[in-house]
Amino acid sequence: MFFFVAASLLQLFFIRQELKAAFSLNKDKKNILLLSLPFILAAFVISLNSPANYDTGLYHIQSIEWIEAYPVVPGLANLHGRFGFDPNIFTFFALTSLSGLFKQAIFSVNFTVFTILTGYFTSTLYSLYKRKGFSGLLVFFLLAFLTMISLYDNLSSPTPDFLSITIPLFILVRVIELSKKGEAALKDFIPVIILSVYILTTKMAAIPVLILAACICYKYRAEARKLWLIIPILAVIVLPWLIRNVILTGWLIYPFPSLNLFSFDWQVPLAKVIAEKAAVTGWARSPNAGYVAAAKMSFTAWFPHWWHQLMLWGKVLFSAALCCPLFVFTWQLIQKRRIAFLKNAVVITSFAGVIFWLFLAPEFRFGQAFIVCSAISPLLVINCNDVPGIHSLRMLILFMLLLFGIQILTGRHYLINAAYQIKKLAIRPQLIQSPANLSFKTYKINGVIIYAPVKSDKCYCHIIPCAAHIDTSVTLRGQNITEGFAVEQK
Repeated sequence: MFFFVAASLLQLFFIRQELKAAFSLNKDKKNILLLSLPFILAAFVISLNSPANYDTGLYHIQSIEWIEAYPVVPGLANLHGRFGFDPNIFTFFALTSLSGLFKQAIFSVNFTVFTILTGYFTSTLYSLYKRKGFSGLLVFFLLAFLTMISLYDNLSSPTPDFLSITIPLFILVRVIELSKKGEAALKDFIPVIILSVYILTTKMAAIPVLILAACICYKYRAEARKLWLIIPILAVIVLPWLIRNVILTGWLIYPFPSLNLFSFDWQVPLAKVIAEKAAVTGWARSPNAGYVAAAKMSFTAWFPHWWHQLMLWGKVLFSAALCCPLFVFTWQLIQKRRIAFLKNAVVITSFAGVIFWLFLAPEFRFGQAFIVCSAISPLLVINCNDVPGIHSLRMLILFMLLLFGIQILTGRHYLINAAYQIKKLAIRPQLIQSPANLSFKTYKINGVIIYAPVKSDKCYCHIIPCAAHIDTSVTLRGQNITEGFAVEQK
């Protein structure tokens, strides 16, 4: 626990300006802190548990260990296809793991982001309630906050999923908040534009946020000179990531086989790239042994099966995400009233995100931010009647207690587990739990020993190099690992 706190405080120190901004939306900081603290403390305890995300054992930890141990290795994705995904956040996980100091990796990035966003949401809800009481916009932000705290099972894992949902969610609600204030200045939207570009380097499923960024640029097109000033910042974010992609895979963006621009000797073969992309798409459509066939099916073939396997809440949420934006635009036509331009841009972006998600890889974690915002978009045009006592905190406290109860109820397994192991967790967070019967076989590539799990495809935190499967076609490009891996041409 001490080491986790130390790592989290270190990150909070570096981003103290963001925290300051999050809490500057109103003057009553004590009330905001009191409302935020229960959520943060519960999240902290949950974060001490063993990483629970499936992909963490598959490739997250291994990818981070490669970043810590070696420079960028050419063709590393030939050894394990998932190493080519390269979410930009992995470099930050590696930078802040402090494993050399604590003799154990400390994955506190997601918890730190949770803390910042909890402060933001609590501050915004407090401000909204004091100004307007109970309103559709207040409910919108409450449901957005609920979406974030429902991601509790990602807090202990070095997964990009948490950021790929919460950052687009923050972008969408932040633009709504700014548009509600009236004529916000361009400088207020600069962080939104930068985050919109950054999150693409974490997960390409967030690409629809560029629609909203484009709408912001269009609205402030008269200040084009100021917009050009942020190009160097965006280049610093994107170019190193693209270069790293090319080195790891030989492809500009992986696994997108249509972007075949290079012919490096370490390039992952086209057939493997197509198979990797099909695995992501197919598994999202049909998470079972038939995922390969599902990736090749037409929409009319796979959609009925995908719909049938959805739980009731998933069907309701997806249906609302498709229908509710149409209600928003129809309402504006009938009422002959138009909401703010950027509010409409948020609705359009959310709806486009749902469509993009549906055809790219319809697994809810890939498009959750867009689905939720699209489903609750009518709250942006519906005005709720004020309730008595709007200037007291009673109603808001009740809402926050309800959300906190949901957080405790859904995360109770993690909280109970932490309570049982409090003596161990008081020293450091729990490591990822490997199966008791996990065993590895070894094989050599040009004299270098490679490990591969016997009854699984997950290496967990085993010593690198470790591959999901034995692939005898992979070879070293030179005499050692730093020179990279390639596939022998047959």
